[in-house]
Amino acid sequence: MRYSGLALSFGLLMVILAGLGFLGGQALDRRLGTSPLFSALGVLAGIGMAFYDLWREISMHDRAERRRRKEH
Repeated sequence: MRYSGLALSFGLLMVILAGLGFLGGQALDRRLGTSPLFSALGVLAGIGMAFYDLWREISMHDRAERRRRKEH
């Protein structure tokens, strides 16, 4: 139950970032005539950013948990 909020925010963030990456990539593909190159790269970049954010959030939770354990 502890990480359920984190899982929900990760899922939403992944959908949003992958969608934005796709739309940005699609705009580049239309302009450069490289379809589907930048669309795919945009989706991958969005997914990568979502995983980076997840790693950062888990690291912060882990550090806070370690501090709490040291205090007790």
